[in-house]
Amino acid sequence: MLTDKQLKYKSLLEQEEDARIESVFIYFVSTVLQKIKPGTLISIPKRYIDTYQSKKDYFKSISGLEILELTNNNQDTVWYVYDTSFLTEHLQCQGIKDLLEDNEYNNTKCLDTMLQTLTYRFKNSNFPHEVGVFLGYPLEDVKGFIKNKGHNCLACRFWKVYHDVENAMNMFAAIDNAQSTAVTLLTDNLSMNQVIEQLKIN
Repeated sequence: MLTDKQLKYKSLLEQEEDARIESVFIYFVSTVLQKIKPGTLISIPKRYIDTYQSKKDYFKSISGLEILELTNNNQDTVWYVYDTSFLTEHLQCQGIKDLLEDNEYNNTKCLDTMLQTLTYRFKNSNFPHEVGVFLGYPLEDVKGFIKNKGHNCLACRFWKVYHDVENAMNMFAAIDNAQSTAVTLLTDNLSMNQVIEQLKIN
């Protein structure tokens, strides 16, 4: 049985294309707007990329977030949407710097350089698993995933958990809450700007 969040999200996907794309964007960036995660990924099928591209500057302006375009090997486009100040602070953790340096990131002092390396690795590997730290996943879970090649996790939801299950469950709940708030606001016939402002203060 679908949850209330899933039912509301499904109804949003039945909107006309422009409204649907705006709703999908807000749904995925809700966790970034609420400072739960420094960034998120949005996978865009080829058939929708022109519409997304036409809205890119609008999305950046209205949300206050940055958008980095990544392309993986199946040639669908992936957007990395992030909060610059939150991400910069998050990546200052020495453990994160060590992990990135072990994965071809030669300059962990400069955010732009790290994002350039992420883009390169995204385009030239199946999926660079260190992307988890850019998404705010706990460092030990990212390291555990890499070490275990995705196997032997303790729990799995938005990511695979290898270390502190209680902390991960609390983060999962916060993510659920942000997404539920987003779909509720989106089904209340508010403008996109109103939805974003409400998400930022909730």
